[in-house]
Amino acid sequence: MQKYNKLAIAATLGFTAGIIFIIFFKKHTTLYFANDISFEINPLEIFSICINIFLAFYITRTLSKKNDQEKSEKELIINYLKDFQLEYNSKTRKLLECEDFDTPLTNSCFKTLRTRVNSILALAEENRIIEPNEETASKIKQKISEIWELFTDTPRSANSKVNQATREGIQTLRLEKIGKIEAASIDLDKLIFHLAMKINRK
Repeated sequence: MQKYNKLAIAATLGFTAGIIFIIFFKKHTTLYFANDISFEINPLEIFSICINIFLAFYITRTLSKKNDQEKSEKELIINYLKDFQLEYNSKTRKLLECEDFDTPLTNSCFKTLRTRVNSILALAEENRIIEPNEETASKIKQKISEIWELFTDTPRSANSKVNQATREGIQTLRLEKIGKIEAASIDLDKLIFHLAMKINRK
């Protein structure tokens, strides 16, 4: 829809430029073309039409090329976000299978994820696909940090040496934390979806 609006604007600009040229030409030159010639063709009008067609074609082609480039850049950033989402889901799924979440492996995974998403969002800003300090982008960064904190704050599975009451208490707290991790992961999916939609609509 936006592309068609730009094409309409280009055509209007070309037509307007032609009219301005005719007025300027008639006002500031002594050259005169008779309006009454065979076939009732005014050479000045033919010249004006040719100028209009050329300008409309040139502007339309330029805008179309720019639109195609912008579309490719948007699609590239959206694909990067999708790949990040897949990587996040794969890494967190493996971490959730571990007995202890507060490990060097967890820290390494989240450092990689944080670096990756920061890099994607920085690229989007540099290429003016998203605004600097875009709200949804900032929320994505915050959500990654929040999930990382939930992982490191989750107690490890209780071993058989502790009494039953303690084991049940630890297990309840662990399940509660896992539930929060899963809820936060769903929120992250939504934020990535909203950012992709914003980029696509721009």
